[in-house]
Amino acid sequence: MSQRGAALITAMLVTALAATAASYIASRQQLDIRRTANVQESAQAYLFALGVESWAVETLRRDARNSSSDHPGEEWGTELPALAVEGGVVAGSIEDQQGRFNLNNLINNKGEASPADIAIMQRLLRALALKDDLVWYIVDWLDSNEQPSFPAGAEDYSYLARERPYRCANRPMASVSELRLVEGISPEDYQVLSKHVTVLEGHQPVNVNSAGAEVLQAVVEGLTPADAQQIITERKDKPFDTVDSFLQHQLVGNRLQNKDSISVTSDNFRVHVQAGYGRVRTMLHSLIVRRKGQIRVVQRSQGAA
Repeated sequence: MSQRGAALITAMLVTALAATAASYIASRQQLDIRRTANVQESAQAYLFALGVESWAVETLRRDARNSSSDHPGEEWGTELPALAVEGGVVAGSIEDQQGRFNLNNLINNKGEASPADIAIMQRLLRALALKDDLVWYIVDWLDSNEQPSFPAGAEDYSYLARERPYRCANRPMASVSELRLVEGISPEDYQVLSKHVTVLEGHQPVNVNSAGAEVLQAVVEGLTPADAQQIITERKDKPFDTVDSFLQHQLVGNRLQNKDSISVTSDNFRVHVQAGYGRVRTMLHSLIVRRKGQIRVVQRSQGAA
């Protein structure tokens, strides 16, 4: 009797183990199938995003052929609304990066501080209700020397003393997100400042047709918020076609200290893309440079801008 009971228990145990194994195998198969589908859908969503990037490149190429100035009222300034494609959806927009202040302007091609651009950056910080001495921490992050700026600044010794030490970059920035590493800049400062600055190669002037009110106040000394808003309102109907036409504006006049700090054309644009396929959603941000008849994508990043 005991032998029959033991055999029954053994049989039941084997059956239970077999059922558990079968269930595990089935669940693993379902997981593998889901993973494969996610990879395929992610790849397709990314291809859709690259398609929108190609649309942006062609739009900017046409603009270069047909226009001698750049402003958001042109074709490139019109957002691509959510558009259904085969099994998915895409949307996109093109942003003039020269409507922002280029942080790499703060140093010249020798890695030395640029006083004229430092003054612009200080005015931008004040227009954003931030401390204007933050500029010195950014300059020290960029410049090639190891001497802290006065009255504020930080070089290697400040960064190496942190709980998680790292070195000061002492080179031009590659991304606006580097500001998060700069001494003196809080997360709150970053959230405010990052909306008005960019990181581009070399010295890039601000396009006064695309700049926001705070950036206009930065490049034109003494411009009030109301003055800047008036210029923005007027340029919607009549964008500036030359630098001189901007300088002749009654609110600008002799206030502009450095003519080389502005332009009415742009070489640098960023396309922001949202694409989806199946269950997958992706965001792509591509920096497009248009220069000397050539147009190319020089940088791509995925995720939040």
